[in-house]
Amino acid sequence: MQKVFFRKSIYFLLAVSVACSSLAMSATMEQLEQRLSVLEEELKLTQEEAADSAERINNAVMIGGYADVEYVKTNDTAMMGGFRMHHLSLMFKKQVSDDLKFFSEFEYEDGPWMDGTDGANAILVEALNFDYSFSNATTIRVGRFFTPAGIWSVDHYPPFVSTQDKPQHIRLIFPQLTDGVSLTGNHAVGDAFLSYNLYAGNGETSNFNGKQDSNRDLAKGLRVNLSLPFAQVLDIGATYYTEKMTDPALGAVDPASDKQAFGVHAKIRQGNVGVQAEYADGKYEPTVVVVPAATLAPVYHRKGYYAQLSYDIDQWTVGYRYDFYDPDSNAALDNTKINSLIVNYHVDKNTVLKWEHHLLNLEDPASKDYYRSIGSIVVNFD
Repeated sequence: MQKVFFRKSIYFLLAVSVACSSLAMSATMEQLEQRLSVLEEELKLTQEEAADSAERINNAVMIGGYADVEYVKTNDTAMMGGFRMHHLSLMFKKQVSDDLKFFSEFEYEDGPWMDGTDGANAILVEALNFDYSFSNATTIRVGRFFTPAGIWSVDHYPPFVSTQDKPQHIRLIFPQLTDGVSLTGNHAVGDAFLSYNLYAGNGETSNFNGKQDSNRDLAKGLRVNLSLPFAQVLDIGATYYTEKMTDPALGAVDPASDKQAFGVHAKIRQGNVGVQAEYADGKYEPTVVVVPAATLAPVYHRKGYYAQLSYDIDQWTVGYRYDFYDPDSNAALDNTKINSLIVNYHVDKNTVLKWEHHLLNLEDPASKDYYRSIGSIVVNFD
């Protein structure tokens, strides 16, 4: 009898234990289901917030740019030297759609007065254009852009070039800016890549007024660059530019006043060593006109070239550049040679300290050679 009672007690306790476990498990499952529901709702809200943030970023105008301050020391009697608030450049970028992009750059040079009374200072819209990409390899650009020519005119921003002073012929043979349209492509040619930039615009005599051309003829140009599979970087290329210049004596285009400019460039980098060089040649040959008497507008034949060597040591870059410029080969004793020593210290990816020392040798014996030293700090905002 006692055994039967004991056995039934055991069964009863087991039944109670199983029932309690079932109730506890049911409660735990219900809590887990509630918690899972809460997490799903939180995840949904997070995804919606992320989508909203991405949309705001896509719709936002991104602002970047750079600024630099210099200290100039020279024995040139025509230049005082001292501190210079050289550039403040603001860039505005917007991805309008998957295929359409907007870019503009406003440059404030030498801390200009906003009233515009100081003609030596400048506020310039250096770029304002729209890019439409037909594919990953082909883009059409409409608006104002830097004239594609050589190396320095393409990669010219102070945070990414080693000197504040550009080589002499830059912007004096090929114009600085073009208001017009360009077609850019980058295509594989075997193991190499061929890029081209074909463009047409108002021409340099329009003076960047952004309103209209100074004559009825468009300036035209082509830059090609071949990137070869040797070293870390090996680029070679050429640029051609032509336009009908406006003859100031006529106040209109002279059909025979052709400007023709041609240039070649090369860049190579292997390990810590980099070399780049450019050569450019430009001619402007207007005709004789009679307004009111027979006159001949200025004729020039400009030539310029430079070769620059650099060596990187950790955060330091040291270099040397030889620079030659002849503003008119038809004139005598007017060329200038510059030997430049270069030291850069890259504080971080956005900040660089520069020192450059330029020794200027003037061909004209009546002119005195002089030096110019520049110490600068350049900050990139991107």
